Amino acid sequence: MPLTDTRVQTLTTGTRNERLVADINGLYLRLRKGRSGISRTWQFRRRDGSKLSVVTLDTYPKMSLKEARLRAAELTARHDLPCPTVTEAAEQWLAERVHTTLRRPAAVEGYIRRAVLPVLGSHRLRDVAPAEIGKMVRDYRDEAGKVSRAKT
Repeated sequence: MPLTDTRVQTLTTGTRNERLVADINGLYLRLRKGRSGISRTWQFRRRDGSKLSVVTLDTYPKMSLKEARLRAAELTARHDLPCPTVTEAAEQWLAERVHTTLRRPAAVEGYIRRAVLPVLGSHRLRDVAPAEIGKMVRDYRDEAGKVSRAKT
């Protein structure tokens, strides 16, 4: 049953410390009991196969029920768009840009195949976090440093 503003204001956690109440379009209201009373947080939840993704939107009443529903609808629409894997995007980029504009594309292609694809190749582009890219670059740099030190 969809939530109403009155119901959102009067919901409690009962005997538990935390409770999730579903609305529509993957929108949930998370109720948490704390020292200063019950906090109400809007969350957008989506399951992709076996992976659950949770996006915290904002707190109630800072974000109204209407605003939370609009934001959940935006996230649902954006999530339903087709999204390629990193491997698919890399292959397309190599074919369309690298091989057509560079004189020696082998260096770029080699880096992509050695460093990027083994780590992130199976991820969807929308699921790759900047922190993962940074970690991949640092790990590759550290491995390349070990190899060059071993040669000298």
